[in-house]
Amino acid sequence: MNAKEKARQLVNLYYSHSKSQSQAVEICERIVLAEMCKQVDSLHGHLGDYDKALIISSINQLKWQQEIAVELLRIKNKIPV
Repeated sequence: MNAKEKARQLVNLYYSHSKSQSQAVEICERIVLAEMCKQVDSLHGHLGDYDKALIISSINQLKWQQEIAVELLRIKNKIPV
């Protein structure tokens, strides 16, 4: 699954529990941002341990979450106001 598909999947999941598509996107944005914050904390811990594999994994997770966030923004920009 690519980031575009994952973003749409998240929005569809939360759309059924929210009042509007824009509210669903906002919820998804908050979730992705929270996950990115956790990943940054994790990365900071791995930097101190000098664990190269975990550092690379954390960076890859951040990149993946960033791609999802970009797709969420694209979805949000297409929603009529």
